[in-house]
Amino acid sequence: MSSATERRTRLGVGGIIALTWVSLVLLLAVAGPLLPLPDPSRQAPCATKQPKPETGPDGRPVEVDGRVRMVPQPGCSFQQAADDRPGAQPSPAHAFGTDQIGRDLLSRVVAGSRNVAIIAFGSVMTAIVIGGSIGMASAFVGGRVDQVVAGLSAATLAIPGIVLAIALVGAFGKTLFSVWLAITIGAIPILVLVTRTQAASLITREFVEASRMLGAKPSRVLVREVMPNVAPFALVFLGLGVALAIGAESGLAILGLAPDGSHTWGAIIASGTSRISDAPHIALIPAAVMTTTIWAVNRLADHVSARLGIRGSLL
Repeated sequence: MSSATERRTRLGVGGIIALTWVSLVLLLAVAGPLLPLPDPSRQAPCATKQPKPETGPDGRPVEVDGRVRMVPQPGCSFQQAADDRPGAQPSPAHAFGTDQIGRDLLSRVVAGSRNVAIIAFGSVMTAIVIGGSIGMASAFVGGRVDQVVAGLSAATLAIPGIVLAIALVGAFGKTLFSVWLAITIGAIPILVLVTRTQAASLITREFVEASRMLGAKPSRVLVREVMPNVAPFALVFLGLGVALAIGAESGLAILGLAPDGSHTWGAIIASGTSRISDAPHIALIPAAVMTTTIWAVNRLADHVSARLGIRGSLL
């Protein structure tokens, strides 16, 4: 292996940072419910118990030096009320601050990591299984069937993703399932074309022809000879597809196609835009987490691609 190749395939500082970040996100996605964090769906205890003006015997606000004197609500000190108020900045009580209605933002981001992981990994893995199987079978059968499959896949890719998402939301409602299904359907034709191209280049190879001549069944040839050689491309696509799926989920949420109040990074960003002028952290913190995750996943996918010797142009 040349020194240039070694440098290209070495993980490096950036790769280590990316691996650490992705590992942390996955750990939070799995162990998030076990962490001592507030309920992401509930407002902080003092969010709705903000200080009120003190009133005198005549019912009018009491003023001191031209300012209305405020009094805390029962069970909520001034500091607790300030920490828990809607749109509060990051503080020791709430590391990421609170959102527009007073929910703990860190809890929502952690809960979002779990939902985003399920949507992104679930949709891409489903697309790999379905699209990869169709693509390999199409290349193996060849002829008119292969032409029809390739044509239908290309035609499906021509449908704007937003049109597909709107149609699915109309059919199934604004649910996370609709978001997952839209991303899955959008990814399947890509996998069909990628695996079909790679499988077609293997069908005429000597080891595949030898397996056929020995009387192996078509299914055995696909599983034993073709699939192991197509799998590296699917592995690289898994990383790239997950990064794209995370961005797609965010885009659908910002367009209002995700369920209201759902805990995904895109939904948190979308809801935070209403307070972007006075509480920008509500949208910027989950946006930074999402952007870093997309970068990290892409960085690891590039590393795997280099290790396997797969050129980006093949995907």
